[in-house]
Amino acid sequence: MAPCKSIAEDKAQHADNVKKSNDRVIKRPAWGSHRFRGGMLNITPKRGTEKELTIRQSSGVVQDRVFVPEPSERTNTFALMRACRQIYAETALLPTTTNVFQLTNCSTFWIAPKSFRKYQLRQIIEVRVEVNDLHFQRCYEVYLKQLFEVNKLSIFPNLRSVHFCVHGSKARVYTSLSVCSAFLHEHFGDQMRAAGYDMVVEKMDIDIRNHTR
Repeated sequence: MAPCKSIAEDKAQHADNVKKSNDRVIKRPAWGSHRFRGGMLNITPKRGTEKELTIRQSSGVVQDRVFVPEPSERTNTFALMRACRQIYAETALLPTTTNVFQLTNCSTFWIAPKSFRKYQLRQIIEVRVEVNDLHFQRCYEVYLKQLFEVNKLSIFPNLRSVHFCVHGSKARVYTSLSVCSAFLHEHFGDQMRAAGYDMVVEKMDIDIRNHTR
């Protein structure tokens, strides 16, 4: 029967074979990489390959170029902001300065300007009134009187011109342009001149139902 070794003696022999080190340095594999205790990656070549690594960096692929990182601080931080402000200043007023404020009924005139800001109302210099010559005097006399006698146009401080576009209807015979123009000048000519507005009456060869769709 084989002699029995004690467990304590076996543990003691096993402990003697373990290498003890006090430098607390983490050993890395021969051809691998590891991180330092601070978390940085150790990329130092091992087995004396520093010369080989230098030759690779000077190869024809890299072309001996020196790579310089971009500066961490911006050289001109306000250039883009100035450009954006300039573009906005030049284009923000285009919708109101280049387009025509058009009216087709009195309720539109009372409601639509409420959506504009004051600086937008100052940019409107022309108002176009779209009317139909069908029963012209009977249908539009009350509407136009409400529009101008109440002086609703005063909400446009820089208004210069009021353009009346009289549309016809294919279903009936056109009213004479002279009749429409005489009616408008008779009822609103004095008010236009007193307010300093230029009044223009134009006959449109298109049905108002097709024009306002």
